[in-house]
Amino acid sequence: MANRLKFIGQASATVLGQTLVINTNGIKDPKFVCRNLHVRHEVTISAVTSGDMSALNVGQATHEWIWRKTNRPFLNNIRGAALDLWAQSQRRPGAISYYAFADQVAAITNPHIFDIQVPLERPLAARPKDYRVSLDEIGALTVQLPSVLTGGNLLGATLSDWTVKVYAEGEDAQPGVYHAGVLARIDELTSDSGNDVSFKAYGNKVRSLLEYTTDTSGSPITGEDQPRIEFDGVQKYDYRGLNGGDAAYYAGFGWGEGSAGYPTFYDAGATPQQDTLTAPWIYPDRQQKITCMDAVDTIEMRFSSRLSDTTEARFILETLWPDQSGTVLRDRIPGGESMANPNDVAFRPGVAGSAEGAPMADKAFLPVNVAI
Repeated sequence: MANRLKFIGQASATVLGQTLVINTNGIKDPKFVCRNLHVRHEVTISAVTSGDMSALNVGQATHEWIWRKTNRPFLNNIRGAALDLWAQSQRRPGAISYYAFADQVAAITNPHIFDIQVPLERPLAARPKDYRVSLDEIGALTVQLPSVLTGGNLLGATLSDWTVKVYAEGEDAQPGVYHAGVLARIDELTSDSGNDVSFKAYGNKVRSLLEYTTDTSGSPITGEDQPRIEFDGVQKYDYRGLNGGDAAYYAGFGWGEGSAGYPTFYDAGATPQQDTLTAPWIYPDRQQKITCMDAVDTIEMRFSSRLSDTTEARFILETLWPDQSGTVLRDRIPGGESMANPNDVAFRPGVAGSAEGAPMADKAFLPVNVAI
């Protein structure tokens, strides 16, 4: 199958605080299966005297992206800086620095370009291709620009132009087959100020939970201490005796880069190589199948102690929608309105038909191939 790349659209503003909307009506192309989406921020400033363009200013633009056919959130209120960390976590759970939003020395003459990959295919999954979706399922992206550009010691800068461009990358679909892949929801969340933190997962399957701090020097993630994580009252993770900086030790950091995590974290010495930026409390695991993930209403985290300023703690929660059965599946499939029961013609790919034999409650979360 041939690789494909498609420009989706763009929007621009010359004033901060504006709302940019791209791909409002979507693109009807069920034969284009997307592996990744790419969001490019091109920012030109003037009158700058010093400082950096970085996660602290440009990275504060928020992204809201919906699935077109279900009108449900894909990216839900997630800042560019957080999206950079989440994208990294799909290859190595414990990102130790910003990548797309690494500091760029501010300049008047050149646009500052920040490219973010938004993974649809999940490298750290038992079946990475399960998460691919057709281009016609990609809905509107709304980008809210920050109202000021003062972070990162940026002084004197005024906006000349901010352009956001979107691209889709993938391949031609298998002839005669529509792939209704897994639809994910990515939330960026704040937390209560106390030691007990609660998140709603709305009955979705929980795939990952990544925490980061917006100020690694003032409040490094090591300040998040010894959490216990419960799914609907049942304890699943117990980090007794460990803090946020330790989480990457135990989160399979080396999954994405072979054995890279071992020499990075397990070197001998008095000072452990802790991660001061992120804590992958629930990490993507290439051995975990979707049927083995928990469908959860409420996630409870109970810390021993927390950051001195908990407003600097942010959480990125990844869950999976149950949109692969019944009337929702009918809405997703081209020509589905004429099907009495789309489940009758759906094939759920898996090893030796294992997905077909999965419990009905799990089938709603599994990818579907349908002849069209």
